[in-house]
Amino acid sequence: MLGGCGLGIGYISPVSTLIKWFPDRPGMATGMAIMGFGGGALIAAPLSVILMNHFKTAVSNGVLETFVTMGVIYFMFMMIGVYSVRVPADGWQPEGWTRPVKPCRWLPKRRSRSTWPGALRSFGCCGSCCA
Repeated sequence: MLGGCGLGIGYISPVSTLIKWFPDRPGMATGMAIMGFGGGALIAAPLSVILMNHFKTAVSNGVLETFVTMGVIYFMFMMIGVYSVRVPADGWQPEGWTRPVKPCRWLPKRRSRSTWPGALRSFGCCGSCCA
């Protein structure tokens, strides 16, 4: 549970910032964030094995030392991101881009008291059936 919350917080922060920087290409921005998550796992998995082999002793398998080392490495990269990535200024948009004006198509046009419970039921059902 705690890991899932941490993963969610760590995921939504860069995604929401990227979407603000690229409002004309939100799919590309989200894809870049997903690529970063996958690329991080692609690098971290072999690095973890190398570090565990490095820290392995007769009395320890090196997992604790690997967690500490990976935590320090992650912290350094996060601090680089904290100091280098900023949310764009209010009203900023790419040059020559205008925000499209079109209605949200996935919501029904008629708004009634049953609209939101129905939408939540369909999302909940889809999530439970597809998992």
